[in-house]
Amino acid sequence: MQSEDPEIEKLLNEIIELTGESRIEAIHKALDERRQRLALQTVAPRSEARLLAFLEDEIWPQVSPELLGKLIPKEEEDAILGFGDLGL
Repeated sequence: MQSEDPEIEKLLNEIIELTGESRIEAIHKALDERRQRLALQTVAPRSEARLLAFLEDEIWPQVSPELLGKLIPKEEEDAILGFGDLGL
């Protein structure tokens, strides 16, 4: 099975070289991963709405009104995320 598109051949050969998979395995995995990403895109809007509803109903009511909408200073944000002077 040979593609008529040299760019496809180049990409496929790079994947095969990196993974050690056969051509069929590499194509199968690529198609399956793309299918999964596309399926997630159709679910995302519902998940987004559920997340927003959760934040509005469960989390934000627990935050004191004077803190809502207030930006966290960069130093505090870095500390929460675990960043130090040298990074993580």
